[in-house]
Amino acid sequence: MRVAIPVVLGFALSLPHLPAAAQTAPLLRTGDSAAAQLAYHGTPLHPFCFDFSLERLSRATPFTLASCTGTGDPAESDTGGWHRAEYRALQPGRIVAYRALASLGNRFLIATETYGYGSGQFSSLFWIRLDTDRVAVVRDVATGDRCAGGMSRYTVDRSAVRFRVTTPTRDIIRLSGVPVPDSVRARLRNGYYACDGDAIYRYDLSSQRKTLLSVTLDTTGAHIYTLPSLGGPPREAVQICFDRLAREYVVSARQALSLTQLTAFVHTFLARCAG
Repeated sequence: MRVAIPVVLGFALSLPHLPAAAQTAPLLRTGDSAAAQLAYHGTPLHPFCFDFSLERLSRATPFTLASCTGTGDPAESDTGGWHRAEYRALQPGRIVAYRALASLGNRFLIATETYGYGSGQFSSLFWIRLDTDRVAVVRDVATGDRCAGGMSRYTVDRSAVRFRVTTPTRDIIRLSGVPVPDSVRARLRNGYYACDGDAIYRYDLSSQRKTLLSVTLDTTGAHIYTLPSLGGPPREAVQICFDRLAREYVVSARQALSLTQLTAFVHTFLARCAG
């Protein structure tokens, strides 16, 4: 789908000051229309051009397009708009993938996934600036590692991007906004090994704001990561009680929770499990 609409954004994407007569609103493009603009020498940018450091101090360091494209490692593309490449010589098994979701002039909203042997499975959503010979991060939206905020299932329309964030029990409780005692919260699963639900977000391309829409409970256990050194996720009584309540909701076809329903769910959890 190709979409282009005029829009003016603020924050890091603001345009330089120009004489009034010379100012024109850049086109906000989404989907294929945006991806088509993200090219170097007539081909889509290589995935290595988006393998920015996750460390705050070095994340702003740009890549020169010649260096990140000229590694010799081939890139592959799929029908979903993702481009992938593996560091075959330097780091065999380490893969970087990206998808362009939107653009505004020379700014692009990029989703990335990076993973490899023992190095995490990180996903990121951020804006980059594409210049003639380099690319740099200008605004981070979100990042995660597997169950701890891992992002997936991006969908794009004319004005927003929707996506899922895999969420452990502790964050499901936090997203409700209901006050929960620290002694209870500390006994709940947390981290990248506990995929207990999906938080669905809408990211508005004009306001640059991320809004929580709903939470879907996941009781299958199919995506729970175990940590051999720790013996797997804890199985305390409070967590077991949460799991039972979640299964009741799933069985009764209440797996997808609006924000109001999520608040009610957490109140029920506190009444039943926190005593």
